[in-house]
Amino acid sequence: MITTDRNVNWDWLRSFIVVSEQGSLSAATVKTGLSQPTLSRHIDSLENQLGVSLFERTGRGLNPTQAALKIAPFIHQMQAQADSLLLSLQQTSSPYEGTVRISCTPSIAAYCLPTLLIEMRRAKPEIQIEIIATSEQSNLLKREADIALRMARPTQNGLITKKLGELAFGVFAHQRYLSKHGPPQVPSDLLAHSLIGFYQFDNIIQGFAKEGFTVQASQFALRTDDAVTYWQAVRNGVGIGFLAAHIAAQDSKVVRLLPAMKLPGLPVWLTSHRELRGNANIRWVYNFLAQRFMSTVL
Repeated sequence: MITTDRNVNWDWLRSFIVVSEQGSLSAATVKTGLSQPTLSRHIDSLENQLGVSLFERTGRGLNPTQAALKIAPFIHQMQAQADSLLLSLQQTSSPYEGTVRISCTPSIAAYCLPTLLIEMRRAKPEIQIEIIATSEQSNLLKREADIALRMARPTQNGLITKKLGELAFGVFAHQRYLSKHGPPQVPSDLLAHSLIGFYQFDNIIQGFAKEGFTVQASQFALRTDDAVTYWQAVRNGVGIGFLAAHIAAQDSKVVRLLPAMKLPGLPVWLTSHRELRGNANIRWVYNFLAQRFMSTVL
């Protein structure tokens, strides 16, 4: 039987929701930024106050008990009501004041936004910007961010979404690498070079397939999904890479190869919560990005 007094700590409830959604303390730490001991303490405190066990500890993580499944819908409802209250308060705040949180990939954060941020600060210095650089999709409905720039079209209801365009990709190498190994003359020559690839994304392999070549992940000398690591590897002459054109343009000694070889581009989607568009500062940043993002990148 669930028993409790009237003073349940809201931090415990938030930790419970994240842990139940992520399935482990380690995954929940990534989502919340809290340490595992803190999350564990929150769960233990909530269990002690309710007088029930909320999770079964297994080798694969944490499985919610029947008691946890019973109370979860009520806590989700509380979270939704709290979010609605916050949205309502935001909409009554003074125009062009406050903080706007933008979620985007580390690549966009590092190589696209800095120039745009200069323009934003010049036009509206009273608006503060927070950048959430993550490869995970921030949940706008749960207020993890106000605006998101994503590579995939969001499917959640209650979001305003606009496709800004596509980021063009090409084959690039630093002159330092080319001076030692020479440039490839045709796409098949690439297979004799040190190639830099990804380990989760397959758009490079798709590009080879369009040229009629079957390429395996094992044929890449280096594989990384981290945009900064990838760029620095190309820039330092580790091998030939497949880069977004706006990143390669940052170093004049990184040159484009095989311009006729077409790689699939990556779409950019601008997204915000419908209710958040009622907030003047978020609406201004959203509209600014919609107008300036692609023209600045290209």
